[in-house]
Amino acid sequence: MGVIVEPTQAHNLFNHLPIIGTAIGLVVMIYGLLMKSTEVRRIGLLVFSVMALTVMPANITGEDAEDPVEDMAPTEQSASVHDLIHEHEELAETLVPLGLAAGILGLFAFFFERKFVGPSKIVGWVVLALGVIMVIQAIRVGHAGGIIRRPELSGTPAAAPVSTGEHE
Repeated sequence: MGVIVEPTQAHNLFNHLPIIGTAIGLVVMIYGLLMKSTEVRRIGLLVFSVMALTVMPANITGEDAEDPVEDMAPTEQSASVHDLIHEHEELAETLVPLGLAAGILGLFAFFFERKFVGPSKIVGWVVLALGVIMVIQAIRVGHAGGIIRRPELSGTPAAAPVSTGEHE
């Protein structure tokens, strides 16, 4: 029996990787820099770079999940859900190029470090800077996505539940 994953499930599986994975990779990379450990820094660089590239499956599955999530909302709330999805999508569109650039540059620095010591160290610092920006943006994207199904995360009072007239 094959496993069939719904678009919203697929998006929930992938959307955490660019947030948590890149943050872990950055922490390991920074630790390696502070401890002057080339191997630890390189492991962090590799983890960060691979996780940064997961912005693509997160973005693709997000596109597929958009309509089912909009269809889940009661008619009275569909406009606000559409607006929340649009905001999440706009933020994600800035994350994709950041993730791809940081991931590709990071892989370049990882694989060519021993051959091109000077340029790859510069690229490594650029990756670190891009990585910090990327993690901040990924957190913003994740938060905006969380608000779609959990409006109480927005800090504003959630709309009262729609009564069906039945006793609960």
